[in-house]
Amino acid sequence: MNDRRIEKKFLIEKSSQEKYIQIIKSLPIKIKKKYSSRQVNNIYLDTQTNQSFADHLDGTNKRYKCRIRWYGGFYDFNSPILEFKIKTNQVTEKKKFYLFNDKKKKFDTNKESFLNFLSEQMRKNKIVNFIKNHKVSRIIVYKRDYYESLSKNIRFTVDKDLEYKLWVNNKIKNDSSRNFVHKNFNIIEAKYDFELKHLLPSLVSAFKLKSQSYSKFIDYRY
Repeated sequence: MNDRRIEKKFLIEKSSQEKYIQIIKSLPIKIKKKYSSRQVNNIYLDTQTNQSFADHLDGTNKRYKCRIRWYGGFYDFNSPILEFKIKTNQVTEKKKFYLFNDKKKKFDTNKESFLNFLSEQMRKNKIVNFIKNHKVSRIIVYKRDYYESLSKNIRFTVDKDLEYKLWVNNKIKNDSSRNFVHKNFNIIEAKYDFELKHLLPSLVSAFKLKSQSYSKFIDYRY
């Protein structure tokens, strides 16, 4: 799948997840589970004036999110990637920067050290003043399952067990103050090439659900 794609989300009750997975598998596009379930770790960054957050709330036609993402244990910090996820109308594109390849690198909970590391990595990619212009916005962790079509360029992800974390006194802590009622759902996301945009009506028909505009990035902010 290329990085110019359409993404559509469906929010489902946790208890109905297996039902929708069976629907996905029954679609006539040869769906198979691609990876084992894995943990997705995200640190979102925003401008000093929270411009990305405001653009997403306003539904601005062209907007972006900036995040550091890695998979597996949170503190393992395994092969993190900094991504700019740019959305223009319905089309999403990604620009990625690989921060390092050392799988033994551990997550540094000293926030100043972490930001210095990030700043240095971005300078190596010829992006200057990155940390001067950006700040840590939120930390989100969840479990993800992957399903991919063998005959069409389409992927489904199923996200569950969302956790929001805080950076407090150089420690990462779970956010116990958050209103957890907002998390009582799982998220199915269909991701497919722009050329396959005609698929959406058939997905809506199969799920008997409307796709929803939902972003983990603006679901909660600290």
